[in-house]
Order: sequence, then C-alpha cells, then structure tokens
Amino acid sequence: MKKILILTLALILAASGLATASVLDFEDLYTGVETYYYPIASPYHGFAMGDYNGFMTQNWSYNYYGAYDGYYYGTTGHGSMFTAYGEKVSFDRGDDFNVSQLDLTAAHWASLDATIEGWKGGSLIYATNVTVTNTGPTVVNLGYSGIDTLSVSPSISHGAYQLVIDNVVYSSAPLPSTLLFLGTGLLGLVGCRGIQKS
Repeated sequence: MKKILILTLALILAASGLATASVLDFEDLYTGVETYYYPIASPYHGFAMGDYNGFMTQNWSYNYYGAYDGYYYGTTGHGSMFTAYGEKVSFDRGDDFNVSQLDLTAAHWASLDATIEGWKGGSLIYATNVTVTNTGPTVVNLGYSGIDTLSVSPSISHGAYQLVIDNVVYSSAPLPSTLLFLGTGLLGLVGCRGIQKS
C-alpha cells in the first residue's frame, strides 16, 4: 500500500509539473526569401498575435542596411519575431500556458531596456525587466505559469527601439480538474487495495 501511495503522489506531481514544452522559433515562416512583414497571421501555433508582432529573416536587415545588427545576431535560425515600430507585442491564448524562457536582443541600439509581462484574465501576474544588447541574444529565464497572455515591450515606443524575439519556450498548463480526477482515481485504487488486504 505504501508503494501505491508513493506512486500516486509521484504521478500527480509529474502530471502537474512536466507538461511537454514547445518552442516558437518562427522557422516555419521562412519561405527562402529574405523579407520582413507584420503582423504575423493569427492563429500562430494556437496564439493570437498582436498587430505589431512582426517576422524578419536573419539576412534581410544586412541586405537592407549594409551592416550586421541585432536582427542578424539575435536570430538563431533563418528568422525571428520583432516588435514592429518598437511597440508592445503579445501572445494570447484562450487557455492557460506556461513560459519558461525566451531569447531577446536589441535590434539596433547597443543597449535597450525591455519588459516582459505575464497576464491572466486581464490582471498582471508576472513582470520581468531586463537590459539586452544588439550583439547576441540574452536568454531570459521566466518561469511564468498559468498565464493566458505574454507581452514583450521595449522601454521606449519608437521605430528605432525594436526588439528581436526568438525561441519562446512554452507549454500548456495542466487543468486543475484533470489533476483532481487523476488524483482521485489513484487514491481510489489505493483504497481498493486496502480493502482487499483486510
């Protein structure tokens, strides 16, 4: 009986904490052509994307400006997301999700302050302030859980103050009713086992 109880607790903990992680790396938006555009069409992997969620290929900025910048150094594959016009961008879902980390780079400026927020039902739950550079991505560890909206914004809303966003690691948040159902069923098994022994 003790083994079954331990197994029950282990399964409940595993179901509550180990949802399968996915990564938004924006590689599926790459068509082989160097380009940029906004907004990214919704839904994108289950997310409603905001009006300023843009997509840019790694080499477009170099081809346009003639110099490497944060768009190039902040993109780990063919493309990444950027904050068009330096406006706040958002990822909205109808259900709760978790975000463990993302890559963030200043597009043009050598140093730029940014704010990352996690929202639930219109209420701010999490906020993280970070300073990023244009020489490579800063991996921002978040640990946000049970949110329905993630937003990212530069400290200044202006076209020159854009951010590059890549490799957003997220997972679906387990539903409390699912965990309750699983826990109740397993505890029921423990009870049946106890009755059989007596």
